[in-house]
Amino acid sequence: SVVCLEVLCYITDFKKALSEIRRVLKPGGYALISNPFMQHDHGDSIRLTQTALEKELELGGFSRVEVKEYGNGHIAIWDIARKKLTLDKTYLQRKLAFYLILLPWLITLKIFKLDKIQDKYYTGLFVIAKK
Repeated sequence: SVVCLEVLCYITDFKKALSEIRRVLKPGGYALISNPFMQHDHGDSIRLTQTALEKELELGGFSRVEVKEYGNGHIAIWDIARKKLTLDKTYLQRKLAFYLILLPWLITLKIFKLDKIQDKYYTGLFVIAKK
């Protein structure tokens, strides 16, 4: 098996990387791949959507490809709000943002299980691809 977690987005020639993953796998072997999607710009080269990643893996010769989305619109909002309200802020500003905005939002997410709802938004992809 090959494990490739949160790496493809940083590789300039990701098609070559997928080819290399397939090459090193034994027949019937599996590649476990995760790929972030809805993130701030953090020096990555490419953002692969679910459709694009499935297509590239199938074109790359993998016999079976399963892609599972993780996260949803509520989690995306949580991630954005958390970064916007705490990045480059003073200690007091971070604490106020946490207790007045972020903690109530997190409690709401958990009480109403909004973090478990699948919608058309996702924060990343988890892939199992068979050679």
